Amino acid sequence: MIEVIWSGCMLTSSALLCVTNNIEKQTLLCCIALKSQSRNILKTFKNNERPTAVFQAADSTLFIGTEGGKIECWSFETNEIVNVIDAHADSKEGISQILELKNPGDLITRDKNTDKRFLVTTAFDKPEFKIWTLDSKCDLQPHIMIKTSFSEGICFVLESSPTQLVCVDTNKSLKFYDFRHEQEKKD
Repeated sequence: MIEVIWSGCMLTSSALLCVTNNIEKQTLLCCIALKSQSRNILKTFKNNERPTAVFQAADSTLFIGTEGGKIECWSFETNEIVNVIDAHADSKEGISQILELKNPGDLITRDKNTDKRFLVTTAFDKPEFKIWTLDSKCDLQPHIMIKTSFSEGICFVLESSPTQLVCVDTNKSLKFYDFRHEQEKKD
């Protein structure tokens, strides 16, 4: 479940929540009125596969990770799939996380002055994480893939600093991945 900010539905004293229903293969956008404690389902997206992760890519675009290792890109405006990305091919258990890097370092971006957005995706049954570039049209392009030393999949990734990502596998083990030049590591 995530909170959604959408200009198409700006109500005072309310919150928009996006929740997934794995069994029914659907994602719901709900409006929760805080004062009256009422709940309304605004939109229902019928996913092609069971949803496993959700990320709001832009004002009216939602990325939904699924069991097949794919990301379905949905539009709030048209209520349709805009694009399907095969993010983690051959994943049976699906996408475990879609995360935007807030302050990625130079070795991740490959450029000191970039205005691109970078997302990280992981899968429950793949010992890898992928970094993607996200453009203004909500199109994902592969940027970097890191195969880890985990024996199973990755549940979570955390950006601990601009030069470090922390991964947690399905056995709750932590691994730290540094993105620094060799000379910086020696200092």
